[in-house]
Amino acid sequence: MADVHRTTSGKEMHKLFNNMTASMGSDWEETLLDGVRRVSEPLAVRMLQQIGLGERTTTPFHLFDNACGPGVVVSEIQKLVEPEVLQQSSILCGDFADKLISLVGKRIDKEGWLNTKACQVDSQSTGIPDKTFTHVTVNIGFHVIPDSEAALNETLRILMPEGTLAFTTWHEDGVGWVKDLQSAFASFPFEAPFAFNIQTTNWGHWSDVNWIQKTLVEKGLEDVKVDVFSHLSRVDSAEHFVSSFSMMVDWNMNTYWSEELKKAHGREEVMELVKDFLEEKYDGRGWHLTWTSIVASDPSQRLPPNQLQALFTAIHSIDQRLNRIEAALQINSYSNNNTHRHIPTNAAHVQQVQVTPIPPPPIPNNAQHQQHAQQLQQQQHAQHPQQQRQAGVQAQLGNPAVANNGPALGMGGSVPMSAPVPVPVPVPVPVPAMNFRPLEAPPQGYSISSRAMMQEELDQWTIPRGYSMRIAGAKVTGKRKVRWVCFRGGEARHHRAPVDDSVILQARAEGRRKPTTDRASKKCGCRFKFELIETSKGSDTWMLHYPNEEHKVHNHGPSDQTSDPRARKLPPYVSDDVDQWLRNGWLVSKIQEELKARGFTNVLNTDLYNRKRLLKKEHGQLR
Repeated sequence: MADVHRTTSGKEMHKLFNNMTASMGSDWEETLLDGVRRVSEPLAVRMLQQIGLGERTTTPFHLFDNACGPGVVVSEIQKLVEPEVLQQSSILCGDFADKLISLVGKRIDKEGWLNTKACQVDSQSTGIPDKTFTHVTVNIGFHVIPDSEAALNETLRILMPEGTLAFTTWHEDGVGWVKDLQSAFASFPFEAPFAFNIQTTNWGHWSDVNWIQKTLVEKGLEDVKVDVFSHLSRVDSAEHFVSSFSMMVDWNMNTYWSEELKKAHGREEVMELVKDFLEEKYDGRGWHLTWTSIVASDPSQRLPPNQLQALFTAIHSIDQRLNRIEAALQINSYSNNNTHRHIPTNAAHVQQVQVTPIPPPPIPNNAQHQQHAQQLQQQQHAQHPQQQRQAGVQAQLGNPAVANNGPALGMGGSVPMSAPVPVPVPVPVPVPAMNFRPLEAPPQGYSISSRAMMQEELDQWTIPRGYSMRIAGAKVTGKRKVRWVCFRGGEARHHRAPVDDSVILQARAEGRRKPTTDRASKKCGCRFKFELIETSKGSDTWMLHYPNEEHKVHNHGPSDQTSDPRARKLPPYVSDDVDQWLRNGWLVSKIQEELKARGFTNVLNTDLYNRKRLLKKEHGQLR
């Protein structure tokens, strides 16, 4: 029965894609592109990051964007890859829907996409020669192709032996519009069937990460990487929701409603009921939808041999320079602490050396979390020299405890000396390992819908990942720019000293709050930051940009959300309910149970007591 529903659902979906004017209206192109910008672009950016196709790409490529839709993936490639590389590359966009191919053709001409063509292609039988492309991408496609196994086999056939496959599909809990539409249908004054098949193909389990991993390996792929990616999209209003997802309403009605029910309750009535329900649910305001997708690739893009050799050469050179600098620092430290003794070395010459930061070597962008991990290690190395390098310096300085153990661990490099230092060198304190997983940063090009919603939309990304951002400056003339930094950036400040016990006892006796005592600062000098730049003057649409690579990485792990007041902040409609419960005399424990049942788990008892105290102060005695 499930297969029958999937087949019917898939047929209805294909009908809608071939006739989007009927579902989305005459301005369907603008509506579709607006939805793509909010929903699909972040997926495409993440997929391209995972395979290393972007700003650092220097090798020409031949890419086929299968099931291309309105050209989401290729649009991002045109933004990210340098024009010099694109001029030597080729890109083919293919889709079964002629209207979508027509739209991509318009974008190619209007936006000036380099070396890009579009044509109608059947994913299950492309007719393209074997081993044609270095890259094949499929963004949110495999799970709705009727014969998805044939489409996957066809994709592997046209891919070169050392080529790269990358695709995204929806996770089983990740389609943002479903819950709102489901609850809207349930509110109708008549029985309105609603069902959602995330997959319309009968083969496989495209919303299951384990099945995808297993299947790709069974198909002969080796360097398979499967990851899960979540992001948010902004819905401006109930009317905006209905306009954006009207195709999904039509899809459900055409698949699961009887002809009698559709005649009794037409499309316009259903759309109006959905709109009224959502306006009431969200108090006439906008809201966010959560999208969770699966990103799979094979293999991760590797550096060409010449670039790999250049990387190793650069690392070796940097290693030698670090050895010399560390040796100089050791001599300086020792000579400054022992000025009463004469040491026959060239330390006086070494003290004049200017120590400057050494830029990190280029890192293969084969996966975002690996890049973050390597950058974190570089930061740690720059701030705290590794013990093995210190051992090498000590051996060079004549420390017998180290010199007898063979050559130093450094890769060459030494400081000229006239004689060994006849005294032991202090051993540095070991630096604790950074064993946390790097925090996920918003992708370059992440969009924000308006200046007024900037903080809220950023919070929706950052807070679930264990950090938050604050404004550190803005440029308000011309094309506006807002600079954001990590809330743990900056140096820790000295807080109040502990309060004397007698003061605390007196405060308690008078029924006052305990005075604020010393508390640990959360600031740790984190350099993570980015800029939100207006896309054009006065547009109030913003795109995220990183000043440079070192600002893409945090130097700390995820924070407990209960320690961040912004993570504990409730939406206005929930906050109003809490105020009413407090006025009605509810216990804090009962309020916590209700909040947890609604999914709000970060609120502290202290927050509720503080709110209760404020209401009592403003409005008199509570119950």
